[in-house]
Amino acid sequence: QRDRSNETPNDPLQEYDYDSEYWGVGIRGEALFGEGQDGIGIQNLQYFGEFILETGHSIGDDGDPATVSNSSDDIESWAFDVGLIYYPEHRTKPRVLLEFAYASGDEDRFSPQNTLFGNTPGTDDDGFLGFGFINTGVSFAPLLANLEFVRVAGAFRPFEECCEWRVSNMEVGSSFFAYWRPEDNAGISDIRADTPGTHFLGTEVDFFMNWRISSDLYLLLNYGVFFPEADSFTVERSRQFVGLTLTWLF
Repeated sequence: QRDRSNETPNDPLQEYDYDSEYWGVGIRGEALFGEGQDGIGIQNLQYFGEFILETGHSIGDDGDPATVSNSSDDIESWAFDVGLIYYPEHRTKPRVLLEFAYASGDEDRFSPQNTLFGNTPGTDDDGFLGFGFINTGVSFAPLLANLEFVRVAGAFRPFEECCEWRVSNMEVGSSFFAYWRPEDNAGISDIRADTPGTHFLGTEVDFFMNWRISSDLYLLLNYGVFFPEADSFTVERSRQFVGLTLTWLF
């Protein structure tokens, strides 16, 4: 992927360019070598992983009104996402997930999305800015930028043996998140994390239900509550999110 972006409207005194390139490699498989009883490893245990290197050049304003810099600095950032998914052979089709993700940050950056108050001129830009999708929670939901988190999740189908009104297709589950920022003094995508200097960001608990009501109608219900770390957020109260989605295929 190669991105070439310019500021709009144009600033005649200061350039705000962010020309990034992403290089990625991934792996997925089952932690079992061989078949049946002759296999070595753990049956029904799957692993996944992805590593991304971001390169390119950035030009931004470090927020110092006494200086104007149009020097191009190298982007040298990276991220990875690894995890395990276990499918026990039991009724209700349970599954358990353990995931860890990390994205580098740059202590010069006030916000990973902006080149204003960005990387200090003459230094490498170490702030990773991810795109695409990764589950970082439904309430906090930060971008994968100056972020690391652990996710523990589980799901099952409580009515698998029941066939009336297709409730056997209903799955319920929950996820627990714990968040940190690699660079304590750098910003994250959520500007409400306005107190720098603290590594820990907080925790979140999510609950979900997805239900294939019919062959072409799907229902998804999400609820999440995020508990901010008092040393990272001025506003300490918890945040809640509720989402209901109906998808009709035709």
